[in-house]
Amino acid sequence: MRERTLVLDKAGISREAYRELLHFCRQLEEKKRRLSHLRGWGGPEWERARLERDVALIARLAREAAGEALVLNVCYGVRFEALGAPCGRRQFYEMRRRFFTLLARAKWGPGDEACGEG
Repeated sequence: MRERTLVLDKAGISREAYRELLHFCRQLEEKKRRLSHLRGWGGPEWERARLERDVALIARLAREAAGEALVLNVCYGVRFEALGAPCGRRQFYEMRRRFFTLLARAKWGPGDEACGEG
């Protein structure tokens, strides 16, 4: 089944910016693996700090918006039907929109051009 693009025009997030945020989240597992490698073998401090910040940001915002079901959906592509989410479809996708709005603000600030408001 083809994945549908979430429409976030009302939040001022363009289709391209949404795709960038989605792919940022889909890299969560890769970021965790890289971070684990850097902790075990050393590496640039700036890279470790960036990865720690990215992983913490996704986890914190997902908790604020909806919790573990949202992480599974956004970061790992698990479909709503397979999540067993504790809410209805409409409510879940409203939480998903909220998550991406929060993520855009955290990454780019409230008035950045990437959010379509500049």
